[in-house]
This record gives sequence, C-alpha cells and structure tokens, in this order.
Amino acid sequence: MSTEKAMADNKLVDRAAEERKLNALLVELDERHFRGELRAAGWRCLVEPLRPKHFGEARRDRRQVVIAEHCLADVPEARGTLLHEMIHAWLFITGDPSHQGRNESHGATFAAEIARLAAAGEDVSSEWKYVTCGDKSPERTQVAADAYLARQRGTERPAGKCDAGGRWFPAPTEWQICCAGIRTPSRNWPNELRKHCCSITHISRLHGVDTVALRDALARAKGSAKREVPPEAGTAATLPR
Repeated sequence: MSTEKAMADNKLVDRAAEERKLNALLVELDERHFRGELRAAGWRCLVEPLRPKHFGEARRDRRQVVIAEHCLADVPEARGTLLHEMIHAWLFITGDPSHQGRNESHGATFAAEIARLAAAGEDVSSEWKYVTCGDKSPERTQVAADAYLARQRGTERPAGKCDAGGRWFPAPTEWQICCAGIRTPSRNWPNELRKHCCSITHISRLHGVDTVALRDALARAKGSAKREVPPEAGTAATLPR
C-alpha cells in the first residue's frame, strides 16, 4: 500500500470517527435546545474540507449540518460552529421568513436564537460576529429603505469604480461579505457586482438592518404609493356605470 493511500485511508477513518462524535453531540444539543426536531426531520452532521475561512454550513435540501475539518482541532470552536449551523437548520424547519428566498439569514431572528442559547448556558460568544444585520428599529430600517429606493431610481449610486476593462468593483466602504458570493465581473458580465450592490440583501448588510424588516418596509411603501396614485382616465374606477 502506498504512503499516499495509507494517509488517505487514515484520514477517512479519522473523519468517520469525528462525524460519530459530532452526530452524538448534535443529538444531545438537539434534545436540549431544539426539542429533538432536527433529528426527527432527518438532519445529520458531516465533516468536510471546506474553504479556510468557511467553518460550516447548513444544507436545507440534503438536511446536512457540515463542519469544516480545519476547525475540529479547536473543540469549543467546533461546538460553537455546530450550534450556529443547528440554528440555521432549526429556522429552516420552522419556516422562518429570514431563511426563505434570498433573505439574509444572520438577521434579527438569528440574533435572538444566539441570545436564547447564551441564556441557556452555551458559550456562543464567538458567533455574535456573524450577526451583521440584526437591527429591526423603524428608524434605521427606513433609512435603508430610502437608500434602496434611491438606488433603484438611480438618484443614488453604490460606491465603486470600473477598471481599465470596464468591469465595476465596489469600494472598500461598499463591500460586504455578501459580495463574495457574486460572480466576479468579466468583460462579458461587467456589472454583476454593481447590480448586487443595489439589491435588498446587500443594502440590509450595508445599513445593518434585518432583511425581512426591510422587505416589509418596502412593501408598505409600495402599498402606500398605490393608494396615493389616482386612477387613470378610462380605467374601471372612472368608467360610467
């Protein structure tokens, strides 16, 4: 047996052992904090070699909580990451609006769950840094809504500039973590990041407000605008009976 194959086999054995430990911990934490509903819904834990700064993820379609191999050496970090992803799984199961469509999943609801686990005695202090848009205050939400509408109208533009090839990139003050998931601009697709910087998801992060609250504010504004616009001549509202 080659040295490379032996090392690969040992790694597989180690990964399987770590997965057994994490799945046992998932069952324990699920019973303690989530009424056992994750396991009842078929969720399980896997260990995979994720990107260096990517510690875990919750895969709704496969019902998998994935923990990165590189964070297993730090037991408290691995436990915190597992709890973090279990919150996402829980919010998927309960159908929370923050985990539907393209809403930002680290908003006010996620923050409330982190606070709940902290109150129950879990050390989740390292997970607070992910709550980047948890503010639901009407004042800040309205500022974000105004910014979104201004960008849609073209009266406000995201901070950034084009390179020599005509590809637009956001300025450091504009860039948010959500921008990392957007296709890198190319000559054929030069404005992918510019369009993203005018989206609800981006603006909620830019202003630190809850995405669902921002969508609700925009929906109310749209409804008010419809009520204020008089019907056009010739519509059903003005036709003779």
